[in-house]
Amino acid sequence: MAGTSLREKLTARALLLGFLFASIVAFIVTWAELVTASIQIGFLQLPPVAVGMLFLLLLANRFLSPFLKPLSFQELAVIFFMMLISSMISSRGLMEDLPSTLTGINYYANQVNKWQQIFFPYIKSWLVPWNPSGMERQEIVKGYYEGYYAFSDIPWLRWLLPLLRWYILVLLVFFSFFCLAVIFRKQWIEGEKLPFPLTQLPIEMISAGNTFLSNKTMWLGFAIPALVYSLNTLQKVFPYLPSVNLTINLKQYLTGRPWDNLEYLYIYISFATIGFFYLLPTQLLFSFWFFYLFFRAQEILATAFGAETTIAPHAGAQLFVAYETAGAFFILAGYLFYIALPHLKRVFRCVIGKEREDPAEVVPYKIALLGLLIAIILIGIWSNMAGMALWLAFFQFMIYIFVEAVIASRSTSEGGMIMTEGCFTPIDIYSLFASPSSLGAQNLSILPFMDSLFARDLRGILITGFLDSFKIGDSLKMKRRNLAFLFGLAVPFSIVVATFFHLLIVYKKGGLNLYWFSFRGDNLRYFLENASFIENKVPSNVRYIPFFFGGALFTLFLIFMRTRFWWWPLHPLGFALSTSWGCIVFWFPIFLAWLIKSFILFMGGMRLFAKTRLFFLGLIFGEFTMAVLLTFYACLTNNPVPFFPWP
Repeated sequence: MAGTSLREKLTARALLLGFLFASIVAFIVTWAELVTASIQIGFLQLPPVAVGMLFLLLLANRFLSPFLKPLSFQELAVIFFMMLISSMISSRGLMEDLPSTLTGINYYANQVNKWQQIFFPYIKSWLVPWNPSGMERQEIVKGYYEGYYAFSDIPWLRWLLPLLRWYILVLLVFFSFFCLAVIFRKQWIEGEKLPFPLTQLPIEMISAGNTFLSNKTMWLGFAIPALVYSLNTLQKVFPYLPSVNLTINLKQYLTGRPWDNLEYLYIYISFATIGFFYLLPTQLLFSFWFFYLFFRAQEILATAFGAETTIAPHAGAQLFVAYETAGAFFILAGYLFYIALPHLKRVFRCVIGKEREDPAEVVPYKIALLGLLIAIILIGIWSNMAGMALWLAFFQFMIYIFVEAVIASRSTSEGGMIMTEGCFTPIDIYSLFASPSSLGAQNLSILPFMDSLFARDLRGILITGFLDSFKIGDSLKMKRRNLAFLFGLAVPFSIVVATFFHLLIVYKKGGLNLYWFSFRGDNLRYFLENASFIENKVPSNVRYIPFFFGGALFTLFLIFMRTRFWWWPLHPLGFALSTSWGCIVFWFPIFLAWLIKSFILFMGGMRLFAKTRLFFLGLIFGEFTMAVLLTFYACLTNNPVPFFPWP
């Protein structure tokens, strides 16, 4: 079976089940994240919904085997890949950002913020489903936010053309991610042999099959989150029962100066993240929590000494430390391209015909490299047609694709970070050297759409899904060339079904009654920010240049020490991600994973680590499965469900 090709297994059965489960996942994600608002089941880079649904699929495969031909490893992988893509697109990868951003500016415009005068004249009519020449709170927008529409009353056709136009840009960005993932696949998977921690659970579930489901050590790990979330669910129904608190706000204990200037200080207990991070090297784990505390210490010292501090608008940290890690992003991205130079030279030689193409690659390098170049050009042209200056469009998307997306990919493939986030937008970098007001009203009116949809919230970014799928495919001996065909089906199909369920649920219940972040948060923040840039002459952030370049130089130092001395304990990736939302949320589970793994390695070395590995995979499996089961429970009963610690 190991040598069976994906082409042979890409049967009607595999595809039909893939489409079916992708549709179910799109509904579950939309309902869980928008309606329950307490189970963010789709935006992680290994979405819990994909793992939970894979479990149900494995059970069905096991118990129906006497009556039906069981699904093969490859068929299970096909269905999993389609669920993975559907989940990301249904969540922060697309749908939770795009429609609410297109409409939020119209619904929340009023005489106080003057958005009708500031923004409407610069928004082209083909970009939005409402009329920029009209008034605020137009009927199509009111319905979206206030809801209670019957199916037949939903203005499907009014949404069709604006969404199709935006989907051209979205597909170009997704295609650039796919091409970049193809180019880096061999370097990261075969050359550097990165661990890809997020793939270990699905590989184990698919390849081990009944052996995985029969393992007592795994079920022991599974039982812990299952028991905790069952207890917390019962407490929602019967308040007199005890519950397990998985969230602690440390700021309630740290009052007065300098603690009151810390933006966000929580402990979240997530069994799944402990399980994921247990799979990482202890040096990397140490770097993650050490540098998180390092940047917090900088904030405390700055406040204690009376320095002027400002909260970064795009990170849960002070602006000066956010710029330090922004500098780290650029240096680290450059370093990743630098160490890949021998491979990239081979790619270029294949493109110009001086070296033979690898027939086993996902697509020929000529298609990947030229496709990436053409996609970037078309992205710039589309953005320019939408109203952005051409140079600004390239500035925006070059940073987004070649810095932010590359580091996000590395944070999962090497760092096992299940939540990818950055600490800046491309305009934050521009603001170092010039006033953002100098961009003009036209650019500043279109940038909020781009920032909300792409450059800021990197959770659910699709490039990590492509790379993880390549790794899983290699582990299962699948034919890579056919993955391109599979993704070519999965991406547009997922966009269609996710759009359908999103509009259906939002128009039925009203965005104002759903998850605040999508309808009263991220869809507005960049319009609020850019309105001040248009109305007032805002100074540049030139005083933060030393912090940006200081972070860049410190990252170079970390890279030098890391590559020269094997014992050096600090990893540059830990510093780059220290102010990202992933580290801010998961620093304590990372610390626990480091503590536990260090103790286990001390007591029994790698042999004991190997024995306990399935226990920690069980922690992941248990928390993710409970998230899916409780989503079904909430959908069927309308009862409240406990919060899952992935904010």
